[in-house]
Amino acid sequence: MNRQNESAINSQLSQYIKENHIGEVCLYTAISWLQENVDKFALISEENNMLPAKSSQETKDEFARLWIYSHHIYNKKKREEIVKKARELKLTGFLLAGKPGIVCVEGHHSDCKEWWKDIKSMTWKKIMIRKTEIFEPSEENTFKKFSSFEELCLANPVNNKHSNMSELSKLMTELGLNQIFNDLFGLNDD
Repeated sequence: MNRQNESAINSQLSQYIKENHIGEVCLYTAISWLQENVDKFALISEENNMLPAKSSQETKDEFARLWIYSHHIYNKKKREEIVKKARELKLTGFLLAGKPGIVCVEGHHSDCKEWWKDIKSMTWKKIMIRKTEIFEPSEENTFKKFSSFEELCLANPVNNKHSNMSELSKLMTELGLNQIFNDLFGLNDD
C-alpha cells in the first residue's frame, strides 16, 4: 500500500469515527473498520501499480543517470539495500557512504525510477535527487561511466564519519564528471 492509499484510508477512518462515534472510546470499532476496509485500498493500490508498467513497456527506455544527495548514509542495512537493489535492476554507479552520502545510479530510466521509489521510501533525515541526466537509448555506450554498482570507501582521514570530498572530486574529474560534482555541491559560479 502506498502513501496515497494510506492517507485515503486514514481520512476515511477519521470520517467514519466522526460520523458514528464522536466523543466515545472506539478503539475496537476502529480496528474492526480497518480490518473490513483495508482490502479495498490494497486492491486499488495493486491496480494503480499495474497501470504504469504497461505504458513504460510500450515506449523506448531512455538511458538515465541520477545523482542523489543525502544528509548522511551510515546505516549498514540501508547501504546493503541500495547496492542490492541497484544490482538486481542491473544499474551501475556508486554509493559513497558517510556525511554527506552521495549515490550515482545509471541505467534504463524506468529501472532508475523503480530503484529510486524503493530507496526514497526508507526513513531518511534528508535525501533528494540533485540532478537527473537523460540520454537517448542509442547514446548509452557513449555516456555510461560505470561498469557495475559499487560502494566506494573514501574515508576522510580527519573524521571517519565524513566522506572524503577531495577523493570524490578527483574520481569524478577522472570520469569527466567534474561539472556534476560542482552541481551537486553548489560550487557553480552562477
